[in-house]
Amino acid sequence: MFSAIALDLDGTLLRSDGSVSERTARVLDECIRSGVRIVIATARPPRMVPRLLPASLSGLPYICYNGAEVYQAGQRVVAHHIAPETARQIVSHINLISPGSAVSAEIDDWTYCDRAIASPWPYDVVDLMQFIDKPVAKVLFDCACIEEPALRALRFPRECVFKLTSGGTLGEVMSAYASKATGLVALLARWSMSLQDVVAFGDDTPDIEMLHECGMGVAMANAPPEVKSAADRVTLSNDEDGVAAVLEEMLEGQ
Repeated sequence: MFSAIALDLDGTLLRSDGSVSERTARVLDECIRSGVRIVIATARPPRMVPRLLPASLSGLPYICYNGAEVYQAGQRVVAHHIAPETARQIVSHINLISPGSAVSAEIDDWTYCDRAIASPWPYDVVDLMQFIDKPVAKVLFDCACIEEPALRALRFPRECVFKLTSGGTLGEVMSAYASKATGLVALLARWSMSLQDVVAFGDDTPDIEMLHECGMGVAMANAPPEVKSAADRVTLSNDEDGVAAVLEEMLEGQ
């Protein structure tokens, strides 16, 4: 049995309806009672994590914004942000290459967008070029309307990393130091553990590094091929309790 478990949320721990199944919650409770550390590793902002977890899993440490911020006991312990001037350069470049793309920035745990968008979560519409004067956790933009040549023409500062997520429809730009794997390393150091002590679960491209570098990487059946190829094994889908299936097997082996 591994000493720690890293769990992506959407498409992994959470079912398609956004819930954690009773089976999965029960297995995770058993892992915690066995002394196993559990870490949430998600693209979501910190304000959303507590509301997505059942009460039995409240208080877990979590990695947000795909590694740009790390929280333990509700306090931020790691931050890899984009400097304001760099963030403005990124926004300007996206506007130049694809003026039809909606662009947003995560600042101080809130979303600021340059136009109205269809979103179930609250946000504020601002002029990003005028508004950004604080460090930015990440810049997001709509890639669905960007043709392949324009997408290849995107160039971002070398201190940043660009990733396509959500099936290639969403672009994310973050600090090059930010990843779920580096966020895990920071937490594990506090517990005298290493990545080899971790079994990690994920379903999307931001999970690839974590799945590849942890002691065991488990991809969900609903993950794209490049994510599955980075993992040591593939489990059932998020709607089939894929996380629980693997952890039950490990607990039985223990």
